[in-house]
Amino acid sequence: MPHELLAMLFGSMFPRVASLRRTVTIPTTTALAGGQLGRIATISGAIGNIPEGSKPVSYISFDAIVGRNSAFQMLTNEQLEELSAVAYRGLNALLWLVALYHFGSQLVSFLVIAPYMAMPKWASDLFVP
Repeated sequence: MPHELLAMLFGSMFPRVASLRRTVTIPTTTALAGGQLGRIATISGAIGNIPEGSKPVSYISFDAIVGRNSAFQMLTNEQLEELSAVAYRGLNALLWLVALYHFGSQLVSFLVIAPYMAMPKWASDLFVP
């Protein structure tokens, strides 16, 4: 078959590629340790009462388990409200950043193009014929 011939040709041209194997797997869940008062977050997570192997975060005050596609698991109503408040603050900041970027890019464009429009040699190109 043609695909077998191509595989043999590819294997003879690149012998080391055939030996590659997937050795690293991504965990299905990640533990987040909230930044409560009195907790000390370190890189290793061994100091304080932060569980070993969890990622310390400062934007939530509770410990959470995050599954695939950022799905939080086993949250109470209070934790859901706090998490939605964090998302609301993030979206509010994004709203301001996008608006400032939009108007800022227009302002910079105007500041670059306006001096050329004011030059006499371009005046004939800007009038309606």
